[in-house]
Amino acid sequence: MLSGKANVMKLGVRMDNKGFSLVELIVVILITGILSAGAVFSLSAVYYADEERAAGKIMTLMSEARSSAIALGNNETISLKVFLHDDGYYYAGVYQGSKLISPEGKSGDPNIPETPIAKYKVSISVGPKGSTAADREAITASKSVQYFFRKSTGGIDTVKYGGATVSYYDLVVSGSDEILLLVVPGTGKCYRP
Repeated sequence: MLSGKANVMKLGVRMDNKGFSLVELIVVILITGILSAGAVFSLSAVYYADEERAAGKIMTLMSEARSSAIALGNNETISLKVFLHDDGYYYAGVYQGSKLISPEGKSGDPNIPETPIAKYKVSISVGPKGSTAADREAITASKSVQYFFRKSTGGIDTVKYGGATVSYYDLVVSGSDEILLLVVPGTGKCYRP
């Protein structure tokens, strides 16, 4: 008579297979963790790149608006407007009166810039120097910020938030991190600290 193990072997089934070893499970968990961390890191890099792009475009347009105000002299009002459009993206443009002069406008609406300055999970707010997130005013679809430049010096003449004149100038681009843009009222220059 054959023993139980011999009977099973005779049928072609092995009894010594007991599943995955602890080492195999740990290796699978480690690999999964490393791949997940890489995906999260890549995604945060995309969001941060969008913050950088938005901050850079605002600084460039601020400089362009300042230069336009000086070049046009006393003839025209030049402003920089930063706003959240109905499509959910932030836009910024240099305006001469109510006409967009930079960047190029959309074909359907020439007073809206062609491309947004931020496309992903970015928010832009305005507030006084040294303000905390609670003290800042968010730029929303109904409340934009607009900087009006002096015609003689290129300095900031007035800042309007939601149509009302305000006494603060600095912008914050937020997402996975915060980028502070300091605006110097006397010169109209914008820089990152």
